[in-house]
Amino acid sequence: MWGSPVVALWSELVLFLAVHVAVAAQIGFQLAGIAVKVVAELLERGEFLVAQQHIDARHQDGWVVG
Repeated sequence: MWGSPVVALWSELVLFLAVHVAVAAQIGFQLAGIAVKVVAELLERGEFLVAQQHIDARHQDGWVVG
């Protein structure tokens, strides 16, 4: 049973999927790291606070319903 071609193909398929899941996870972690760096840079520059002030002003002027 263990030496059958079906088991060999199944093992290759599982390995193939495991590698692709690992690569997708790695890409996700890299994108999350980039997002953290961008937000940190914006917070450092104070631009995030300026953007928040514009959002608050729109809420007060009635531009955004919510």
